Amino acid sequence: MLLRTLLLLASATSLVAACTQDEATACGRGTEYRDGGCHPTVDSGAAGAGGEGGAVAIDPAFGEPCESSDTCAGPTDYCTPPSPVDTQYCTVSGCDQDASLCPPGWECFDVSQFIQGEPFVCSRPQP
Repeated sequence: MLLRTLLLLASATSLVAACTQDEATACGRGTEYRDGGCHPTVDSGAAGAGGEGGAVAIDPAFGEPCESSDTCAGPTDYCTPPSPVDTQYCTVSGCDQDASLCPPGWECFDVSQFIQGEPFVCSRPQP
């Protein structure tokens, strides 16, 4: 019952936060607001061997808004739970076993710290 109450409170707080933020400040570092949600920015990267600059391609499914994991596409398989500091978005689970699953600038985060039985997931940068 307590967990349900906390999740409802977190959902309500998240909705209020999402409605009061403007597009310029809605997303964290390493993300940008477009198409109604926060998405990873493409890192232009440093010049590689031979002096060529290269972009690090990040799958656009990372950071897509979602309401359940069933709606996440591409390599993403997990919809983050509602949070008072961010909207729900698609990401990938299992980064505790393979840190390379996370896009550049994203961190592996243990959701089970807050919701028992949930996995480690890639968490987008926060402001």
